[in-house]
Amino acid sequence: MSSGEANKPSSMAAQAAPASTSWSHVLIAIAAGYAVCFQLGKVPAALPLIGEEFSLALWQRGAIVSSMSVLTSTTGLFVGVWANRYHAERVALMALGIAIAAGLAGAAATNFLPLLIARLLEGLGYITAMASLPAIIAEHCAPQDWPLAMAVWASTVPGGLAVLLLLSPALIEFGGVGWRGLWIVTALGIALVATIFFLRVRPLPPNEQAAYVQSPWADLRQAVNVQTLSLVGLFFCYGMQFLAVVSFLPTMLIVQSGFSLATAALYSGVVAVENAAGSVLAALFCLNVVIPC
Repeated sequence: MSSGEANKPSSMAAQAAPASTSWSHVLIAIAAGYAVCFQLGKVPAALPLIGEEFSLALWQRGAIVSSMSVLTSTTGLFVGVWANRYHAERVALMALGIAIAAGLAGAAATNFLPLLIARLLEGLGYITAMASLPAIIAEHCAPQDWPLAMAVWASTVPGGLAVLLLLSPALIEFGGVGWRGLWIVTALGIALVATIFFLRVRPLPPNEQAAYVQSPWADLRQAVNVQTLSLVGLFFCYGMQFLAVVSFLPTMLIVQSGFSLATAALYSGVVAVENAAGSVLAALFCLNVVIPC
C-alpha cells in the first residue's frame, strides 16, 4: 500500500466523503472530544482533596485515577464496532449524556465506592464518545482535509487533560468550589458542548451515509491482527506511563516538594500541554503533512 493510500480514510468513510469540508461539524466533534477528556484532567488536582476527605489509601487513589482507563481498555474494541454500525451522531450524543450524568453523580458521592462507580460510568461515556466522534469527522471532512482534521483530533486527550489541570486551581482554591464543584463545572462544560452538538450536528441523509456490508465479527477479524495489536501494545505502554505520571504528579509535588495546589497543577498542566503539542506534531509527521514522503 502506498503512503498516499494509507493516509486516506477507510473505504467505508470514503464512500460518504463530501466534496468540501464542513469545518463547523468537524470542530464541534473535536470540541466534544476535548469536553469528554475534561474528565481525565479534573482528577489529578482534586485527588489530594478527595484522598483527605475520604481517607483513601494509595490503592484507592490509584483506582479513582485508573478506573476509566481500565474500562476503556477492556471495552474499547467492542464499543468501537458497535458505534461504527449506528448513527455516530446519536451514539456520541448519548455518550455525552452519560458523561454528564456520571459527573453529577460523582459530585454527590459520599465515600469511595459511589465515586468509583461514577468514574466507571464516566469511562463508559468517554470511550463511547471517543469511538464515535472520529466517524463524524470522517462524514463531514473532504479527503484533502482529513490529515489536518485528524492531526487536531490527536490533541484531544492531552489537550482536554491540560485545560482542566490549568483551570482546576482557579476553581478549587480561588473560586472556592472544592472538588465537588469542579465535578459539577466539568459536567456543565460537557453539557454546553452537548447542547451545541444537538443543535448543529444531525445524522447524514441515508443516501450520503456509508454502506456497512460487513458483520460485527468481520469487523473484529479485520481489526485484530498482528500489526494492529502491535500498535495497540505500543499505545498501551505509552498511555500507561503518561496517565500515571500526570495523574499523580500534583500529589507528588504537593507531598514531596511542598508545592501549593495551584503551582503543582500548573506544572502538571505544562506537561500535558507539551504532550498535546507533541501529539499534533507527531500526527502531522505520520500523515506526511510536515515532511512529505
